[in-house]
Amino acid sequence: MIINGKKKVIFFDIDNTIVNGYTQKKLIIYLYKNGYIHFMSLPLVFFWFFLYKIGVIKNIEFGLKYLASIFAGWNDCEVYSLMNKFFFAEIKNDLFQDAILLINKYKQQGDIIVLISNVIHPIAEQFCRFLHIDFYISTVLDIKNNVYSGELKSVVLNGGDKMLAAGKFLHNNFRFKHRPLVHVYSDHYSDFELLNWADIPIVVNPKKKMLSVSINRKWRILNFT
Repeated sequence: MIINGKKKVIFFDIDNTIVNGYTQKKLIIYLYKNGYIHFMSLPLVFFWFFLYKIGVIKNIEFGLKYLASIFAGWNDCEVYSLMNKFFFAEIKNDLFQDAILLINKYKQQGDIIVLISNVIHPIAEQFCRFLHIDFYISTVLDIKNNVYSGELKSVVLNGGDKMLAAGKFLHNNFRFKHRPLVHVYSDHYSDFELLNWADIPIVVNPKKKMLSVSINRKWRILNFT
């Protein structure tokens, strides 16, 4: 696809950027409430989420592997149906309206929007369907013969991996007459490399560390509601 050089490419993180909170934590609670996982699994998973939130854990592979294992043996239709119900029950009402308005503005301008997140791909797909976005980069669960294997297929996106994935995505999917202007929206310090790579980095609802970095680097700061 050849893209006019006047168009922009806009990368949006998902958690705490488009939606308030962590989607995969919400999913685990939803799965527990609906009888898909045992309550004995919750303390360890929530402790891991806490350590990730405060920055003690940088690599999120443990949590993603746990989620992948839950869907072992499920077919694609079963996972899609569950994720659709989950999205409308637990995600839709927590979307930041400011983010939705901004995404719609970019779409009206004809810009390219890409969701980029370490969430598992069935979740990313639900965001794309609801927001009418064509592209996403996320953690891909392994599927063989239309059945989920319970394993991860893609490399988990951590830190600089997101920056490399974004650059690779542009190279593999588009031919630009001129380099496009790249915007990145994210909330978390783990996306520092991705934000620093962007022509226009925008930090959304930053916590203390990310706020300090954003101010020092004179990055734009937005507070979404």
